[in-house]
Amino acid sequence: MEPDAPFGVCGSVSLPPSSIPEPPRDLASLPRPAGVLRWLTAAVLLLVLAGSSAMAVGLRRDAAFALRTGKPDDIGQLEHLRPGPELANQWVRAEAKLSPGSVDYRRPFEAAVFRLFPVASGAPVFVQVQVPEGGEFVMPSSFVGRLVPLEQLGIYHQGLKAALASRFGSAENAWVLLDGDAPSSQRWALGLALLCLSFSAFSLLSFIALFWPSVPTSHEQRETQEA
Repeated sequence: MEPDAPFGVCGSVSLPPSSIPEPPRDLASLPRPAGVLRWLTAAVLLLVLAGSSAMAVGLRRDAAFALRTGKPDDIGQLEHLRPGPELANQWVRAEAKLSPGSVDYRRPFEAAVFRLFPVASGAPVFVQVQVPEGGEFVMPSSFVGRLVPLEQLGIYHQGLKAALASRFGSAENAWVLLDGDAPSSQRWALGLALLCLSFSAFSLLSFIALFWPSVPTSHEQRETQEA
């Protein structure tokens, strides 16, 4: 009499063939979003693109000034200065006698008060100085800062031209020496401009990808292509 075959649980149970799950489809094969959602996404991307591009353009001169190296250029007395395009957005050292009339204002995100004086000789040059807190203001006579045409002042000086015209009657072809502004103090503008450019590039690429034609590819077709 032959001994009974050993009873095995695994041997008596037939397992179904193992099924390997299909790998997740890549982004190119995913279905496109619904029409309304798609156009809403496109509108948001365009708004981000327009806003970040406009901000980067508005900061271009501040960012360029932040890249200046070396020492400030000595331009002498402001009373005799007739600035030209070669001095625009330059870091300079100058001396001047200022008139007593002034315009006080604040810059965005800063608690300091700034005062803008015209040069005493009547030259089309104004000088911005910072008013000290809790102390007596002494009229300075030497300055180191950024020389820029009034028309090219950035977002920190919105409305300043109208204030100068209201105070002094005219501000056409005027220049402003921003005392205390150095390239190192404007590095924030360079970083913000680069951030805005990155947002612009991301929005543009995302907008293109949103409408870029794509043909869905099945898993079997991908395996054939890879083979």
